[in-house]
Amino acid sequence: MHTFEWDESLSVGVAAIDEDHKELISIINTLLEAIRNHESPQILKEIFDWLDQYVTTHFAREEVLMKKHRFPELEEHIRLHREFQNKLPKLKEQFFSADSHETALNIYQFLADWLVNHIIKEDLKYTKYIHSETLHKKRSLFQKLIHKLSRHITIRMRLWALTSIPIFVILILVFSMIKEHYDDYLANRKVYNSSQTFISMNRLTNALQLERGLSIAYSFKRNSNLKNDLITQQHLVQQYYEKYTGQIKELYSPQKYRKLIQNIDTQYSRIKKCRQNTDQNKCSIHHILNTYTLMIHQLLNQEEHLSKNVADKMLRSSLISLASLLYQKEQMGLKRAIGTILLQKPKQTWFKREFITLDEQEKFFRKVFLQQADEIQKKEFFSLLNKEPAQLSRQYTEAIIKQIIEGREAGIASKEWFKTMTESIELFKVFIDREVKHIQEYTRRKTEAFTTVPLLWIGVLVLLGILFTYFILLLEKSIYDPIKKLSDLLIALSKGERNIHFFRKHTKDEFGLLQDAYEALRIELLKSDRQEIKIHAHQQKAENLENIAFYDPLTGALNRRKFEDISNYELLRSKHNSRPLSLLIIDADYFKSINDNYGHANGDIVLQKLVTVCKKHMRSLDHIFRFGGEEFIILLPETDINTAAEYAQRLCKIIASEEIVLEGYTIKLTVSIGVSALQTDTDTKIEDVLKRADNALYKAKNEGRNRVITEL
Repeated sequence: MHTFEWDESLSVGVAAIDEDHKELISIINTLLEAIRNHESPQILKEIFDWLDQYVTTHFAREEVLMKKHRFPELEEHIRLHREFQNKLPKLKEQFFSADSHETALNIYQFLADWLVNHIIKEDLKYTKYIHSETLHKKRSLFQKLIHKLSRHITIRMRLWALTSIPIFVILILVFSMIKEHYDDYLANRKVYNSSQTFISMNRLTNALQLERGLSIAYSFKRNSNLKNDLITQQHLVQQYYEKYTGQIKELYSPQKYRKLIQNIDTQYSRIKKCRQNTDQNKCSIHHILNTYTLMIHQLLNQEEHLSKNVADKMLRSSLISLASLLYQKEQMGLKRAIGTILLQKPKQTWFKREFITLDEQEKFFRKVFLQQADEIQKKEFFSLLNKEPAQLSRQYTEAIIKQIIEGREAGIASKEWFKTMTESIELFKVFIDREVKHIQEYTRRKTEAFTTVPLLWIGVLVLLGILFTYFILLLEKSIYDPIKKLSDLLIALSKGERNIHFFRKHTKDEFGLLQDAYEALRIELLKSDRQEIKIHAHQQKAENLENIAFYDPLTGALNRRKFEDISNYELLRSKHNSRPLSLLIIDADYFKSINDNYGHANGDIVLQKLVTVCKKHMRSLDHIFRFGGEEFIILLPETDINTAAEYAQRLCKIIASEEIVLEGYTIKLTVSIGVSALQTDTDTKIEDVLKRADNALYKAKNEGRNRVITEL
């Protein structure tokens, strides 16, 4: 494993922070050298303490710097600091509790990776912000404006703003020409403006209907969720009411409609009073129902009155037809409220009669609409009735009527009924709005005779607008598309796609220079990739050679040559740190008979099975070696003689319990095991331990095999 070297690409541009990062790299590399040199635990602990202390100092310096410059993501940065500071003691504990060379190297690699990530992903973010703020203070007012525009307005928006200036000039000129025709247009338009109030009235009645249902539901079940929904709906009703009354007052003279508006204001005051009583639980369900219903009927009657003041026969017919839809929607709103009551309190007699009456009235207004509607309207209306919410609400209505008549429960939850009816009413609201738009389209066509000249100029303006828009789009694409293409290519390049390049050369301007720079970068990266492939191939070849050199090709165990390297390393580490080291020699019992009876190929399978069982019951820090034909060694670091003997006993029993099936024959394999351990005072080489383990193995075979003998 290589040491972590500082590179100028890791610089964040703040000298003090860069020096901190260099010092952290130095500490991490010192840890790696200590691991390689098998330094004592005391030295390693001092390095960890040094790292912990310097990380705290570095984090404190960063946080002071970020606070000074009011970095907006300070809290998140502090959270990441504390997260690593909490992680460091755990890494230290893991380092010393495992006492494994592999674990130590893994912790070093984690620290190196963390530091790179800390610099590139965390520190560069706030240092870029600091540099940007510092430069901003040094800029002139003109430069600050340019910088602000470049940060908040995209290139596309800037192009549109620049090229739209001529359009605004033309708009001013055209407006002066059509001003003289505006009065005639406004006078004629006002005749047909009564249709516009339908949209506001439809929204207001729909909102009142929903508030009525929520008020009744809140009277039954007073909880915070219903309360919040009711308050929200009341605010919405207030907005729609102000918009509607304001529109009425604007479109019609006060003398003509003062009485009607006063009646609406009076009824709305009653609703406000009813809201207060409902909130204090002093308002009956009947009172809630009547108060809201009177208000809704007042609005519907007003619109019906307005439709009578329209002279155009076709328009008047459409408004009457629309009024029947509004009344039909109101009956559905009442059914929603009363149905909710009946589903919660089925024995309310008055509500039973009222529900059936409302259903009949709904059918009546539906019949009126169908008599007034044309074929297209009928088709759209039947399409509405075939939608799922409308069909489901009809089914629920019939179920409730059946409950009323037969006295059996409808089996419908009041919440589901309220939800379904609300969805069905919403469909009617959308349908009514669409019909209102048809009426408005009709009134628009009627005013065309009065707007010939303005429309002519508007047509010229639209034509010029289209031409300018087309020109803007061409100009925009000529600038934006190459930038977008280059951006996409750079993103693809960062993901490893090196085969994408420009097929067509752009002009010899800045875009051409960017294109040339991209191609140069792509070629350099291709060269780098090829070099990386060669390095990887060499590494793979080295790994393959290592496998050939150090692994037994039959069993996959390490070979005798690798035993010398690992055992000498573990012996030195154990003696240096005064840690235990044990060794097992395993010999397959009567293996010659297996070869003679079942053949050498099956004997090889038995050896493979033996190694597989041993590996399955080894720790990650243990090693198994093939030492001879059927003789194997297991090296046990951090294991004393007693623990090694217990492990050998378990392993001996496990192997004896295994059954190996070969060509229809079941073979029971047993092993003899000799156990010994390092004597740190007297043993100077691994052969000393190996000799005692071999003597123990010899005794195990002489005493009948399938057993474990220990020799110190």
